[in-house]
Amino acid sequence: LRVLAYARDSWSQSLLVALDRVIWKPKDMPASGMGYPVTPISLREPPAPSSRRTATASAIADGASSDESASDDSTDDVESSITPWEQVEGLWRRLEANGVLLIDRDEQALPCSVSLADGSTDWHGELPHWDGRSRDQVEVKLLSWTVFASTSPPECGFCRFMRAGPCGAEFTLWEACIEKARTDNADFVDLCGAQTLRLKDCTDKHPEYYGVLSSDAASEDDKMEPSPDTSSPKATEKSTAESVAD
Repeated sequence: LRVLAYARDSWSQSLLVALDRVIWKPKDMPASGMGYPVTPISLREPPAPSSRRTATASAIADGASSDESASDDSTDDVESSITPWEQVEGLWRRLEANGVLLIDRDEQALPCSVSLADGSTDWHGELPHWDGRSRDQVEVKLLSWTVFASTSPPECGFCRFMRAGPCGAEFTLWEACIEKARTDNADFVDLCGAQTLRLKDCTDKHPEYYGVLSSDAASEDDKMEPSPDTSSPKATEKSTAESVAD
C-alpha cells in the first residue's frame, strides 16, 4: 500500500492509502467508485446522536401549532446514527468537501495522489462537524510511505508447544523430514527414522516439559479401557493372581 496522508480529528485517526492494483472485480465496484480507502488507527466513541427535538423546538419557536409539534414529538426517538466506517471516512470527506485536501483519482475513482490547497505538507484548522452545527479541530499531514504486509500460515498448537521446548531444534528437523517425505511421496518411517529417534531421546530427557504428553496419552488410555467388574468371582481371582505375580 502507498500511504498518501494522515488525518485526525476529535473522534478518529486514520491513513488515506492508494491501491496500486485492482483488488475488486469491476462488477463489485459501485458506480461512484470506492471513495476513500483508509486504514483506521484509532476511534473514539462519537457523542450521542442528535434527535429531532431541536427541530421541534425551533418549530414551536416559529409559531407552529401544538398539533404539529405533537406530530414532530412522535419522531423524537428517531435519531441519526453514524457507523465507525462513516466516522473514519467522514473525516476525509470533510477535508475534500471543504477544499482543504485535493485528491486526484484514477479511472475507478480511487485516490492516486493528494495535495493540500495551500501548497503545504500539513494543515491544522477547524472544519464543520458532521452534525452541521459545530466545528472540530482537524489535522492532516501529507505522507509518502510504502507499507508492506505479509501473512504466514497458521501454526498448530502442538507444533508451537514442541518448538517452544528444549527439544525445539530436534522437532524442527523431524518436522522438515516429515514434510520432505510428504512432498516426495516417500515412506516417512524409513526416511525419518533417525530424526524420530533423536526427538524421542530428547523428549525422554526432559519429562519436566514433555511429560505432559505422556500423561495426557495415559489419561486417554485409562478413559478408553473398561474397568474390571470386581463383583464377579472370576474377576476377583484374576485380580488376586495379578497381585501375587507382582
